[in-house]
Amino acid sequence: MFDEAPTDMQGNTVVQALMIFKALIFQGVRVNPRDRQDYSSTSWICNMFDASTHTDKKSGIQGEPALEGVHSDGSDHKMTVFLGSSNMRPDSAVTYIHDNRETTRIQMCETNPTLIKGGYNIDTSLIVLSLRTTTSSTASRHCIS
Repeated sequence: MFDEAPTDMQGNTVVQALMIFKALIFQGVRVNPRDRQDYSSTSWICNMFDASTHTDKKSGIQGEPALEGVHSDGSDHKMTVFLGSSNMRPDSAVTYIHDNRETTRIQMCETNPTLIKGGYNIDTSLIVLSLRTTTSSTASRHCIS
């Protein structure tokens, strides 16, 4: 369970503008309902967090993402926006989108390359709709590497 976003983050006008942008983009978008979710509610639950990175000067590691492995965030849609950083290399923080057939909770080095749908640097706004269909080609799992 994560704590509520700090007041200074919630009050940031850039963050507020991004939430309005997200609401406008997803207004009216149909998603297949997930179990135990109340879609009749007018309230939205937003997950907002800073990307975790690791730097260890002794080991020569600069701005490497925290290894999360292949996972689904458990939300109906996702928007990733890069607002700024320091102490990062240009090749750091790449998100890979995987086919749902990929095994969850494995590290990037263990993934099947044929199931990778693409890689995106986090300096790009990335919006992923987790639309569940009967096909296995829905690309909603991701891995930051």
